[in-house]
Amino acid sequence: NSVFRRRTWVKSGAVRWQHFDRTGNPVLNYIFTPDTVYVWEENGRGYVSYPCGEFSADDLGQIPTYEDILQADKDDIVSAYYEDRQSVPCVKVEVFDRDNGHTHLYWVSLETGLLWEAEVLAEGQLIYRMYVLQSGFSVREPEQSDFQLPGGRNPLTEARTDGGQ
Repeated sequence: NSVFRRRTWVKSGAVRWQHFDRTGNPVLNYIFTPDTVYVWEENGRGYVSYPCGEFSADDLGQIPTYEDILQADKDDIVSAYYEDRQSVPCVKVEVFDRDNGHTHLYWVSLETGLLWEAEVLAEGQLIYRMYVLQSGFSVREPEQSDFQLPGGRNPLTEARTDGGQ
């Protein structure tokens, strides 16, 4: 069993993840922009950066999205119906993946339109689960300072200065 806990911010085409250890302490940070991924240790003084190439923010985060439902072959959608999840009204969609035999379950919040939970089953056994911690969820737009790198550099500010997103 592995559990990964992370906090996510999204603003102006950039995504920031803060990863936590098993005791709940932040340990690693990522900022993903359309061109570059920045990585640093919590309280670190420096960071490394890599070009994104064909890699997307969703690939890096290893988190399914509601777009996965939209990309599913209609014949692979087994069911879709209303279901509350963590007291949040959702549409639950079940998709069968013919390539690997896995069943993918998605709960999309009717309040926000965001993916609220997701599970992957292999032969009926849970092999992956993602969910939003309701206590940590906010629709507040992040501050630009949430995307600041060690040393003060900010990819959001630089992207806007250079005419990017």
